[in-house]
Amino acid sequence: MQAVDLIIFGASGDLSARKLFPALYQLDQAGLLQSDLRIAAIARDAIATETFLSKLRARMSEAMGDGAPDDASWAHYSARFTYINCDFSKVEEYANLRPCQFVLLRHAAEFVCADLRSSQQRQLPNRTHPCRARKTHRRKSRVIATGQCHIGSVL
Repeated sequence: MQAVDLIIFGASGDLSARKLFPALYQLDQAGLLQSDLRIAAIARDAIATETFLSKLRARMSEAMGDGAPDDASWAHYSARFTYINCDFSKVEEYANLRPCQFVLLRHAAEFVCADLRSSQQRQLPNRTHPCRARKTHRRKSRVIATGQCHIGSVL
């Protein structure tokens, strides 16, 4: 079986801490996650992986009550994580994903950066988010927009 990378956007959010990460923890405890599964936790906060994990553990413990992770199981579960700081509303942040160990994120960064270069050459309206600029261009060109961010189609 091939290795799996799980990429979670908005990893520092409330829903992730209360629902998503506890569910993944329970799957890990039941032995239902691949042993080589890696989790890329992506959020806007400029913090280290260790800081993210300590905050996550506190929030998970609060949400899980008696089922909260003990030290040994937390060590096993948290070893899967890599925290990546990226604010996708800032175009320059996409370039920060290029050296990432997660292949899909590297490819997404290359795609977006190449798209931004070509958008700049076409002199599209400069928006804070590259997807908005591209959708605006599509509408002007009378091409039907999908309503989804074009990055999502890459990931």
